[in-house]
Amino acid sequence: MAGMVFQRPNPFLTLSIFDNVIAGYKLNGIRLKKKEKEEIVETCLTNVGLWNEVKDALFKKPLYARTLLLPNKSLLQSSRNIR
Repeated sequence: MAGMVFQRPNPFLTLSIFDNVIAGYKLNGIRLKKKEKEEIVETCLTNVGLWNEVKDALFKKPLYARTLLLPNKSLLQSSRNIR
């Protein structure tokens, strides 16, 4: 498989980091299982030195955002720091 890198990157601004990384597969009609997608994204981001910076954002922050949509007025937070 070959890819191209341009002088001025054009990420899909409406897509998440995860979806931007996996976009080539989607645009070419290649269907993957969820686990395969996660492995590809992790490998690609690790190869360019970004995995440790974005892994929490990819998998945890969307869950927090979804929680805020709930009508409940109180939220329970674990003792772990949320970034």
